[in-house]
Amino acid sequence: MKRPARSGISRGTQLTLGVAAVVGGAVLWVGLRAAMGLGHTIADPRFLLARLDLESGQPVTSAAFRFSPRGVLAGDAPSGAITDQDLWRLDGMVTRRSMRAGDILVASGLERAAPPRPLSERLVRGKRAYLWPAPPGGLPVLVGDRVDVHWVSDDVGEGETLVEGATILETGVGGNWVIALTPVQIALVEKARRTGKLTVSLRSAGEPSRDTLPPRPRRRKSQGHQRQVEIWVEGS
Repeated sequence: MKRPARSGISRGTQLTLGVAAVVGGAVLWVGLRAAMGLGHTIADPRFLLARLDLESGQPVTSAAFRFSPRGVLAGDAPSGAITDQDLWRLDGMVTRRSMRAGDILVASGLERAAPPRPLSERLVRGKRAYLWPAPPGGLPVLVGDRVDVHWVSDDVGEGETLVEGATILETGVGGNWVIALTPVQIALVEKARRTGKLTVSLRSAGEPSRDTLPPRPRRRKSQGHQRQVEIWVEGS
């Protein structure tokens, strides 16, 4: 009977490669723990705690979470508590629900972050994404906040509000915001930029703007008739 062809890798070599893979994985695990300032004792797990009150959808980062002090017994932690031995599970995960500062993160409190929607899908019809330099000093705005754009003339010092309630679509884009404006507003802002100073102010969430006010009726005379009719004019 013809013997099957033998593999070009000897059994000794295969065993060596297997041991190297196991050792390499252990070294990677130890190195990751050491990079986070942790020991390398599996018997002494460190639990992941919220640094501050967190909303749902918070990415699991070192700014939002910290490890518990040593000596916290595993029996004191809730079921499914995330430890320093579970770091590999946290990539791309966010909190499923809000947390209080000091709460222990558990597996059931995590979910995979939804893929980001393209910017074009978040634009209201008729709006365009416009890059706006973030003001010096860092106005603490979030995506979804609305701002007003103001202009002051270089010559006579007169000014006016050019845009009300522009929605912020993105922040931190190379030190800029992305705001939603109409093509007419963009042309107006670009013209005003050449003749004066532009500033922004944060608008109250509950305060309506020209963009959010419902259309108001305007009385016009219809052609061929003397009676008045109500015609709804958007934004008038």
